[in-house]
Amino acid sequence: MNVGAVAVLAGIAAFGGTSAVLAGTYGLCQARRVTRTDVRVEALVKRRPGETPHSATAAH
Repeated sequence: MNVGAVAVLAGIAAFGGTSAVLAGTYGLCQARRVTRTDVRVEALVKRRPGETPHSATAAH
């Protein structure tokens, strides 16, 4: 593999890493903002089979 190809791959990897860091930072800021406002939100996650939205929060 020549130096040019390695440089291109390194650039792509650096861009992807920077994008991931920025996306994580933005998500953390959004989560903190929601926490500060004391607004209850429902996460977009897959529930266990047979679990209802109310049974998931009752245990906490």
